Amino acid sequence: CKMFVYGTLMKGYHNYDKYLKHKALSHKKAYIEGCMYHLPSKKCPAVIDGNDKVYGQVIEIKDDENGTTLKEVDYLER
Repeated sequence: CKMFVYGTLMKGYHNYDKYLKHKALSHKKAYIEGCMYHLPSKKCPAVIDGNDKVYGQVIEIKDDENGTTLKEVDYLER
């Protein structure tokens, strides 16, 4: 499974260590088109439609047949 991440899920940050560190197979620098937006009520960033570049990483992970890691990350990101 490959996923694009930014912020604390990138290698070197605390949520990477908590959720992805021992499951990551590869990391590559990447970007997506969008606009970074701060969600004051959640105290975290989000990406919305836009033409800016949002930099992050594509991380390939090994996950179980139930997609447990992906579900954990989805829950974290709401």
